[in-house]
Amino acid sequence: MVSTWDTTSSSVSGAFTSAFVSGGHLDFGSYYANFSSTSGNISAQFGLHFVNYAPGDGIPTLNGFAGSATFVYSHPVMARWDSGLPKLALGFYMGAAPTVTLSLGSSVPTSALATSASGAEVSTAADLWIPVAVGFAVPTAPVKFMSIVPWIEVAVGPSVNLNESVKPESVLGMMVNVPSPTTNVVAGIDLRGGLKIDFHLGRAIDLGASLMFANFGSGLSGPFAAFVGGSLTYHWDDVVSGILTPKERLSHEDCVDVEERMQDCPVTKKPAVSTRPLAPAPAPTPAPRPAVYTQVPTPSPAAATPPPAWPAVPSSSAAVPSSPTPAPSSPAPAAAPPKPATP
Repeated sequence: MVSTWDTTSSSVSGAFTSAFVSGGHLDFGSYYANFSSTSGNISAQFGLHFVNYAPGDGIPTLNGFAGSATFVYSHPVMARWDSGLPKLALGFYMGAAPTVTLSLGSSVPTSALATSASGAEVSTAADLWIPVAVGFAVPTAPVKFMSIVPWIEVAVGPSVNLNESVKPESVLGMMVNVPSPTTNVVAGIDLRGGLKIDFHLGRAIDLGASLMFANFGSGLSGPFAAFVGGSLTYHWDDVVSGILTPKERLSHEDCVDVEERMQDCPVTKKPAVSTRPLAPAPAPTPAPRPAVYTQVPTPSPAAATPPPAWPAVPSSSAAVPSSPTPAPSSPAPAAAPPKPATP
């Protein structure tokens, strides 16, 4: 029911699956349209399937169609590659796939799978099955170009089988085949599991191979069969930009688009340029010059006037009594400056 576990971009896919059971075969040819969300973790997948079932043992081949709708969620638990694909994730999905098959053959002899006590001929007319499936998966990407996804699911739903028994009876002495339609309603339970490997051939193309095991019949007691298949997926949309690194996101965009977005950004938006002539700029105001202070020299004090010398004494034979040498006197104080005249 899951076309791809690469939920990073929307895509379309084609697949073919085949199994050999009880001498017959069961084939599915599928087409999917997958739409991813802007988070890169959710995908809505819609499928249209052609069914070809040949039970074998002489039972007519059944051909029919099925439609599927699946919700897929992938939660990354490890870092992503630069392509956006997570290295390890936990997956969950849920969906339904109503299936209708019709018999294109006429009545056939009884067989081991369709018998009647009176030897009646049996022909399957139609079969309707409406399964609702719930599954889990562990998508891993050990390398950038390859994904490995183990998964398991349980599908439960009613199965309605319309059979037409043709029994020969005698009517007015003539043998006439009288149809006797019967309806069987059972609860179908299928247990399925498998492994899916995808090789990512660039950004747009995925080539896949799958191996699946499933049981047949009502309940889990039916026989198991192995399915093998292949798929081709084309990613028509770009990877969700929110999960890419800035370098990887810008490397695949047009430079013109990047420039336009940058101009619309409020942080880098430039002011509008006026078409009016600009007024002349005013003359700059000269800066004030600092005041210059001239230092006036301090006048030096006047030199002191030396004391007057003593007059020389004439030499004489007569002894002149000596007089004591007077102590030098201090200079007379300078006269006070005159007071200004009073007006």
